[in-house]
Amino acid sequence: DATGVTYTGHKQHLEDVVKYLYRTTRTKYLEADLQCVCTFLQNLGSHQDLLAKLAKKGLKSFPKSAVFHLLASEGEVRKGPYKSNLTKARKHIVTALRLVEGSTDPKDLALAPELKRRLLSLDDMQAAMTSLPPFFSRQAAAGIDIRDILERMLGGEEDDDEDYGFGDED
Repeated sequence: DATGVTYTGHKQHLEDVVKYLYRTTRTKYLEADLQCVCTFLQNLGSHQDLLAKLAKKGLKSFPKSAVFHLLASEGEVRKGPYKSNLTKARKHIVTALRLVEGSTDPKDLALAPELKRRLLSLDDMQAAMTSLPPFFSRQAAAGIDIRDILERMLGGEEDDDEDYGFGDED
């Protein structure tokens, strides 16, 4: 457990809290309370759908919160290389960094190094994704089978009976 707390019934209590949190998505939260809920869900490492929903709610309710911009960026990156919008994720990090640099709150200022690190990481990811050949584009995640592409490139159907000398010879 990420909390380091264990006792009889702990797992059930966590499940109960999460069930309750699913029922609070329309609740009007205070900024600090919603940040705590999102941190709790991050530490659990599961229920990413609920975390994304609450982070989006936080971003809408508290657009000047660097924490919710950071969470929005993380949610975008979590979608994976073929579904995420790295430009959008980067925009959230840049906005969070701008908000932090204009803040006097020590909690916000403490986020600055992490935001800078993530910005560099996103830039590296964007560079890596743009350097991939079109073969590895978003279409690869949309159900195009690599074997079909190779078959079309080689101009023929696969022959299962053909021996290329890689197996045991009888």
